[in-house]
Amino acid sequence: METNSDTFEKSGDMSYENVFVSSGTVRRTPGDDDTLPSRLFEILKDLVRIASPSGDEDTLARHIASTYFADGWEVRVDEYANLVAVPAGQVGDLPLLTAHMDTRPVWGDDIRARLAEEDIISLDGGTVTKKHPIQCGFDDKAGIAIILALKERLGPRFKVLLTTREETGGAGVAYALADEQNRGFFAGVPFAFTIDRRSTSGSDIIHTYAGLKMCSDRYVEEIEAISAFLGAPMAGSDRGTMADCYQIAEAFPIPIVNLSCGFMHEHTPKETLDFASTLDTFQVVERCLREQTRLTEAARWN
Repeated sequence: METNSDTFEKSGDMSYENVFVSSGTVRRTPGDDDTLPSRLFEILKDLVRIASPSGDEDTLARHIASTYFADGWEVRVDEYANLVAVPAGQVGDLPLLTAHMDTRPVWGDDIRARLAEEDIISLDGGTVTKKHPIQCGFDDKAGIAIILALKERLGPRFKVLLTTREETGGAGVAYALADEQNRGFFAGVPFAFTIDRRSTSGSDIIHTYAGLKMCSDRYVEEIEAISAFLGAPMAGSDRGTMADCYQIAEAFPIPIVNLSCGFMHEHTPKETLDFASTLDTFQVVERCLREQTRLTEAARWN
């Protein structure tokens, strides 16, 4: 879908101050968003410093619950250490954001100690640098950082599911989906984003896994249009390794996609993070959440 600044409707609740439009894309000049990169990175570093190999995510889950969901949210950490969060006293159906807390389990005590160092990662001119050539778990702590930063930016406008054991078969999300306490949590979700896709081949919107189409074509097209308008183009794809969204789509009729969030060469000491792509995904998801009515309509199955 082709989109430009003349055809894309601007939401009334989003400030367009300090914005100039060129060639159909939107780029922000320095202004209110100046603090976003540093805050997003600060959250990412906080997450990276707590080791969370598959099966050992409880410490990270409880840290996130107490640090980022202290006020205005009902949050629960279940027996598998999945974190389930809903705005307190929610009214109406809310979108769902998901990511996984576990990292590929290659840790030892020496790796844990290195990760805990204050300067384990640094942000230098938009580039994320690792102090040691080790796996820091950008897959999927970049996705979690985006969700937590969106929570701070937008407030209680969506539900959150942070899962465990995704890297070892998806037992965490399977437990969350079967848990009777979560029946109401998954009911009525108009659309959802899993933020857990590498950016090696560009910025993807994964809509199909193993032949299972997880959403309507129009939903993908709307995300593509929004991303293009923001100058952060993403493209629909049916290629990629399995993610939690597959099991969610199998269990519930929730329109869901998996979005790239900047990590590359994951599961190895050579992993990297394209922080510009991480920021782009933040902006795209933020815009989609602000356009909830529009996205809800697009996500409806024909």
